[in-house]
Amino acid sequence: SPLRVNSARADLGQEVPALSDALGAKGLEESASAASKASYEDLVTMLRQQSEEARENSAVFTRALQSQQEQYKELFAEMQKVLQSIAQQQKPQKSPPMELSAATIQTLASLMQPSQLPETIEQVSG
Repeated sequence: SPLRVNSARADLGQEVPALSDALGAKGLEESASAASKASYEDLVTMLRQQSEEARENSAVFTRALQSQQEQYKELFAEMQKVLQSIAQQQKPQKSPPMELSAATIQTLASLMQPSQLPETIEQVSG
């Protein structure tokens, strides 16, 4: 039956392109797989670089914070010294003790006891 031969040839003709499509698809899969693998490798490389940059940035920020903390400590210590100095300058200074004569002490005593003052005046007058 010629119909079968033709259909077999037609099937064979379809099988050949199907086979070449399958081989091409396999080749595409392999090349896609290779491209995908290369993309993943590029991604991993980029992530490693970013990770390293992040580590470096973190180290820079850590050093900056430590430096700033040291500066604040020094500034605080200086401020404490200045405040202590000002506080000492503002303390009232003790005046040296005064020496009072006997007459001055008697006059002060008489001022503290005013009821005896007229008698003292009378005694001096009389």
